[in-house]
Amino acid sequence: HASAVCIPTETNGSCNARGILNSFPKNTQALGFRKQSGCLVPISEGKDEGRVALILDVVGLALHSGVLAKLKERSFADASESHEQREAGEPLLLFDLDAQTRMAIPLAKVSRLEVIVSSRVERSGGLEVFQQRGQIIPLVRLAQFLSKAGATTDTAGSDELHVVVHSAGNRSVGLVVACIHDIVQKPFELQHGTDRPGILGSAVVQDRVTDLVDVEGVIRTACPAFYAHATT
Repeated sequence: HASAVCIPTETNGSCNARGILNSFPKNTQALGFRKQSGCLVPISEGKDEGRVALILDVVGLALHSGVLAKLKERSFADASESHEQREAGEPLLLFDLDAQTRMAIPLAKVSRLEVIVSSRVERSGGLEVFQQRGQIIPLVRLAQFLSKAGATTDTAGSDELHVVVHSAGNRSVGLVVACIHDIVQKPFELQHGTDRPGILGSAVVQDRVTDLVDVEGVIRTACPAFYAHATT
C-alpha cells in the first residue's frame, strides 16, 4: 500500500538523507503518518541515482483525509439506491388477452400504443400488416399465437385493434391485444416453471394472476426475420 516518490538531492549528487528527513517531521506528524510512512531510501542505481525515495503510506493518507470513508459511504448509498430500485419493481403495461386472461409486457419493450381500425389491416408475405407513416408494420395477434397455451378468443372480429408496438432499430412490430388497462410499477415475484411458449412466467399484480409476455420470444417465432433485419 506504499508509493515511492523521488526527491531531488543536493546539487553535488550526494544523498543527504538526514537533511531531507529533518525537513519532513512537522508535515508528516501533522498528517498523522505512521513511522514507516516517512521512510527515506537512497537510490544508488538507474536513472534516479542520486535521489531519495520517500515511501508514502497511501492507505494512511486516504484514511486521514477521509477518502476511504467517503468511498464507503458512496458504496453504501449506491447499494441502497439499487435495492430501492429493485424494491420499486419493473414498470409493466397491463392488458387483457381475453375475458379471463390478464397479461403484462415490460414497459421497456414498448415503444408506443396504437388503436387502428380493422380495415387498415393488409397482408404481406403471409403476415398481417398495417401502414404507419410509410412504414410496414407486421401484426401478431397474441391470442392466436398463445392459443395452444390456453387463450380461447382473439380479436379477429373487432372493428378496432389495440396494438402494442415494439421497436428494434429501424423496424417495428405490433402485438394485438384485447384491451389495454394500465401501467404499474410495483414489486412482484415472477414465478417460473412454465413451458408455455411466449410466456416468461406468472405473478400476482393488482390482485390478479398476470402472465408476463416474452416479447422477443413471441416475435422471433412469429416474425423470424424481424431482429435479423433490424438496424440502428
